[in-house]
Amino acid sequence: LKEVRRQVKYLGLLENVKVRRAGYAFREKFVRFVYRYKCLCPKLNNGRFRGTDAQMCQAICEHIGWRAGDEFLLGKSKIFIQLAASLFLLEDLIERRRNSAAIIIQKAYRRFKNRKKYLILRYKCYEVVAGKKERRRASIKRDYRGDYLDFRYNNLVQGLIRQSGRKEDIQFADRSKVAILRGKKSLFGLIRSAFVKEDQFSHRFLLLTDGHLYSFSFAQDEMNKTVVKLYFRVPLNQITGVTLSTYADNYAIIHFAPAARTVDVLQACRRKTELVGLLSIAYNKATSRNLPIKFQNKVTINVSLKSQKPVDISWIRDPSVAPGGQTIKLIRHNVRVHAPPGIPPSRVEPPPKITETDKSV
Repeated sequence: LKEVRRQVKYLGLLENVKVRRAGYAFREKFVRFVYRYKCLCPKLNNGRFRGTDAQMCQAICEHIGWRAGDEFLLGKSKIFIQLAASLFLLEDLIERRRNSAAIIIQKAYRRFKNRKKYLILRYKCYEVVAGKKERRRASIKRDYRGDYLDFRYNNLVQGLIRQSGRKEDIQFADRSKVAILRGKKSLFGLIRSAFVKEDQFSHRFLLLTDGHLYSFSFAQDEMNKTVVKLYFRVPLNQITGVTLSTYADNYAIIHFAPAARTVDVLQACRRKTELVGLLSIAYNKATSRNLPIKFQNKVTINVSLKSQKPVDISWIRDPSVAPGGQTIKLIRHNVRVHAPPGIPPSRVEPPPKITETDKSV
């Protein structure tokens, strides 16, 4: 070790390192720099950028946010980067870019691979509402994907699923808007509502796996970290049924057994038909029974676990509502959903029926 130190000293390696640290420690030819890092700059990725290698290097650095003379300099044939931390940032950015590109490729391949599966699923979901409900034009020919929020790649959601104690596969994930139903108020509740504005809706995420139905949202804790705020996690065998209207609206009521320790929920979901169809299939696999699905325009549910607080929910066909939308009115302990006219069930064309053995798809 002593001889190595003496050799390093007399060869001037320490002075060389100091000079490098005081100047620009990293230097690379324009061509090699562009070849490795051009994926970080959209201008170069789309193939429309025309310029020299030096101009391409400058475009990459400017896109990252570097300033010439501070983080980098351009020579005649090489780019010079002053700080090692800047180089580490480049490598970190390119690693993230590659990971995101890999996820896009995986999703595209998974969608191609599952194309037949979702065509079969689309027909099964059609059978659930066929002849029983008016449809919106946009919902008839919509492609089915199941997980619309890419929750299979979300670590927080995967951690929530693992809390159930077993591995679960995501069947459906989408946003939902839950109506806050409070039932008939007491005298104190009436006085409080006159001074305190209460929220009528709660925006949540709806997640269906092969074992549970989840309702949750994301929130910030005291340390300003994103956490999961869970509203309910209900096993599929504790779901007692689903109620839909016969009109062209997005609302559905999911009914739960008393053991679920949660009240029935009235919620809107843009992909309601796919949700109910997938829920019916998952329920059948979990319980070997058919999920009770009712189509009616008036129903009464209880919105309290402690006492009886009935709420009457009714649907009204309202031509004044814009196509594709719906309005909801909370009047005391009654709820009225105004739905626009939709395509009559008799005029809805069924999707192509694909079988498991069909090799043309």
